[in-house]
Amino acid sequence: HRPVAAAAAPARPLSTELESGAWVPATEVTTLDTGLRVVSETIPAATVALGVWIDTGSRYETPSNSGVAHFLEHLAFKGTKKRSKAGLEEEVENQGAHINAYTSRESTVYWIKTTADKTEWALDVLSDLLLNSRLESDAIERERGVILREMEHVNKNMEEYTMDELHDVAFEGQGLGLTILGPIANIKGIQRRDIHTYIKTHYTPDRIIVVGAGAVEHDELENLAAKYFAPWAVEDAPPAFNTLESAPDAGGETSADFRPAFFTPGERRQNLDKQDLCHVAFAFEGAGWRSPYALPLQLMQNMMGSQFDRLAPVDHSAPFFQEVGLRGLMHSCNATNIAYKDTGIFGMYLKTDPNELTRDAAPEPVLPALMEALIRHFTRFAYDVSEEELYRAKVTLPPTPTPTLG
Repeated sequence: HRPVAAAAAPARPLSTELESGAWVPATEVTTLDTGLRVVSETIPAATVALGVWIDTGSRYETPSNSGVAHFLEHLAFKGTKKRSKAGLEEEVENQGAHINAYTSRESTVYWIKTTADKTEWALDVLSDLLLNSRLESDAIERERGVILREMEHVNKNMEEYTMDELHDVAFEGQGLGLTILGPIANIKGIQRRDIHTYIKTHYTPDRIIVVGAGAVEHDELENLAAKYFAPWAVEDAPPAFNTLESAPDAGGETSADFRPAFFTPGERRQNLDKQDLCHVAFAFEGAGWRSPYALPLQLMQNMMGSQFDRLAPVDHSAPFFQEVGLRGLMHSCNATNIAYKDTGIFGMYLKTDPNELTRDAAPEPVLPALMEALIRHFTRFAYDVSEEELYRAKVTLPPTPTPTLG
């Protein structure tokens, strides 16, 4: 049996008021005996958003099962022991609720938004999806085609494609380098037993957080989570370690063991047909969201400028955007700051036409001029940041840190 966590005890609220006087809702955290955590923020509202965050994603996969987390997320909505696919869709629609899910490199999330009086119903639905999915063979076969079409759409989006390539280079041979959808061969070959093994290994209470925000009281959420997620116990699953500490020997590694990522500098160039523009992802090793450097990197991202588009010119205050706009160095770009548990990617995604020339007095090819300007503006953060620029970055920083292009 898996050791149970400490007895349930609420954590102290994180904050209620900023120095500026702005009100911030208190965050309450409770750990149940099973290890499942319950987190809530009570906000005056008529609605409630509820979600289940699972500490697993493509990072915890291997080349042989890459894509299984995303495949499983799709299957959760295809029918349970209590609800058929059509019955679930009709029930959610009749309740006026919204339900969805997504998979990222480090998380799988199922969420629902509804009115405050339907909180228990919503948790019943979420727990049913996660505990009682049928995973029928027919549904698995049908979903292969759906995911393959999704892959076609993703690969046509050059921004997503380029960022996947960046991860593959930056974390070569590691889980963070794998794509979320997985390769075509895996999508075509994943079987029910592969999905079941993944559930047993990763969908365990110690890796799960039930979250509520809006018109919800923490005690109510805690009691409902204990009621509806009580059966969540997988006795014969191998231990799943999701902390940064070294995991004890569990008699052999599983894909659930946390492996620190290592940034691998490199370069990759691809000549793709039917592409008029050059798509570039340029990045340094960033910082994990637990790192003391996480906030400074967000400020640097803000100072580089969050987004530039030649077709939608605005009065950019960021020196980099001012220069590239004046010299005509590129079509568009996004400053990128992706934070994971223990590492990150900090840089820029941009598009330019390598056949164009700069608008300088002595015109030169755009691409080398752009890369020179990009490196120069990144390195200047070490010695040339004014108090005014830093203040502007602080006051315009989004209230909730949100990694870009994750």
